[in-house]
Amino acid sequence: MSHIQLTRKDHVDEWLKQYGYSELEQMQDFYDLKADGFCGPVTLAAMERPRCGVQDFGLAADCKWTKRDLTYWNGSGGFSLFHKEMPKTKSRTLSAQMVDNGFARWAEVLPDFTFERTESQQTCDMWIGGGKGRKQGFDGPGRTLAWAYMPCGPDAKLESRFDIDERFTHNTSKRHQDPWVLAWAVWLHELGHLLGLDHSKDKNDIMAPFYNPNLVDLQPGDIRRIQTLYGLAV
Repeated sequence: MSHIQLTRKDHVDEWLKQYGYSELEQMQDFYDLKADGFCGPVTLAAMERPRCGVQDFGLAADCKWTKRDLTYWNGSGGFSLFHKEMPKTKSRTLSAQMVDNGFARWAEVLPDFTFERTESQQTCDMWIGGGKGRKQGFDGPGRTLAWAYMPCGPDAKLESRFDIDERFTHNTSKRHQDPWVLAWAVWLHELGHLLGLDHSKDKNDIMAPFYNPNLVDLQPGDIRRIQTLYGLAV
């Protein structure tokens, strides 16, 4: 879990501000908790759950790409998520494959889109990489796992980062073993942001704000929302 435990009011207020909430009841309602404004054990436990670093509230409405042919770049063979469970060479190969597979999965529900890997960091539409520390929006093992920008405005290069202090796994059988985090589930979520989806209030969606090791694929709610966003038949 996070190095900072949410036991003091200033820590709770900082958490609420970080994720775009104006009051505790708003957070409790979004997380489907009793909205009583009391920060008891249940609410604190919800705040401590590993999650995405993107805000739940305060984002611009109707974030989407105006073009449909998009490119992505995730390093020149150096992007490695699984180096804590395997040699770096293998980790880099599997990390690149995971990025490709994520775009392929979302493309299945976005038939008008094409996604292509590019070798140009300067001209790509989406940049995927790692990061660590407060300057890059992370807090060590636990809580914030990854984040991504959203296309809220004129088309421009977007960025998504994973916290490399996490113990990301490629092995689905390890996803329930703390502190391992299934990178595939996190990537499907962050890619949803890159394509324009904000967080879902439905805890059964891959776009719910917190990590759920049981969710390893897009859910009907995710598919419906992305197709509605781009005016596709549902």
